Amino acid sequence: MTVRLGAVTKRGHAEAIFDAFGSFWGWFSLIDLGIVDFLTMVTEFIGMTAALKIFGVPPIVTVIGVSILMISIVMHGRYWTWEKIVLLLCGLNLIYVPAALLIHPQISEVTKGLMPNIPSGGLTSDFFFFFMANIGTTIAPWMIFFQQSSVVDKGITEKDIPFGKLDTAVGAFFTILVALGCVILTGTLLYKPGGTDIESAAQVAIAIMGSYPIVGSALAIGLFDAGLLGAICIALAS
Repeated sequence: MTVRLGAVTKRGHAEAIFDAFGSFWGWFSLIDLGIVDFLTMVTEFIGMTAALKIFGVPPIVTVIGVSILMISIVMHGRYWTWEKIVLLLCGLNLIYVPAALLIHPQISEVTKGLMPNIPSGGLTSDFFFFFMANIGTTIAPWMIFFQQSSVVDKGITEKDIPFGKLDTAVGAFFTILVALGCVILTGTLLYKPGGTDIESAAQVAIAIMGSYPIVGSALAIGLFDAGLLGAICIALAS
């Protein structure tokens, strides 16, 4: 959608709203975006500080260091500069895949788990919670603003829309691959009938480090990388 809108209008999402619907809806969308971005940015910093704290880095050092990096990217970076940085971080996020392979999961169980399946209890509140958690961690409002502006900055035109479709498909594939790696890791190493005391991704990494130091370290690195990737994109979207 954002590729089509950006390629045809040659405007970012906010500018397109101002042009098509007027200043009221334009400012409404921007204020709403600012509130959501701020709250999301807080969660990204929580993840980054928790991840590096595992390696002994004080939270204040993480916050200052990441803030300086983000400010420099937003203030001085050109489109192609930060796109290369973001692509590098995306590549690093694939660390979850070899980490999942290191624990030698049961392929038959993984294959069985890939099949669509509604629990015997039906559409319970727990099922709905996990369903929305998967959507909510993958699709966010700021992405629309970020991606449409990226399309304009990149100079994409109508004839490039098929490449945009391919780009989206490749991105979706790797998103699912990384998510699958996370599910295999946590499901194999941490799942116990009746629930566990794990409440955060950082606790997952710490819990796994005891038996699998390399895998636990990979999870912590991936957590920081995901937070930094999200923080940069949110800052640029804002």
